[in-house]
Amino acid sequence: MPNGNTSEWVSLEQKRAATAWNFVSPLENQARLRKGYYSLIRRFPSMVQSMGIGQALAFVMSRAHEEEAHRALRDHLTAWLMDADSPVPWTCAAPYSQPESSLMERLLAENDPEVWWFAEEEAIAFSLWLKRFTEAITPPEERQEA
Repeated sequence: MPNGNTSEWVSLEQKRAATAWNFVSPLENQARLRKGYYSLIRRFPSMVQSMGIGQALAFVMSRAHEEEAHRALRDHLTAWLMDADSPVPWTCAAPYSQPESSLMERLLAENDPEVWWFAEEEAIAFSLWLKRFTEAITPPEERQEA
């Protein structure tokens, strides 16, 4: 039984939601970024399902240098999947050469296919929260254009 500390009562789903909201809520006042992020995050969960986490992440990374929405999503996924609250059971501590490639380096250093499966499932679960919150802050007229 928890000892009264409310953080012990918070579920993984609540942590995902809170983290996603913290990432997405600042986009409400950034129309151009919000529009690009909305378009990208709507497709991302199905990209992971169809291509796998490696290829979906590589796609996002390939566009992150030119497109702010891709950079934001890459950073959001990296922050969550490598966070201590993430359920991904990382087995290695790969050395990271660049912050923007640290998640991919960590994935590629993993020899256990189960870690990839956990990372894929967690990327989908987390991106669904990002998607819902982005939908919530995106005006209807922008949603129809995307």
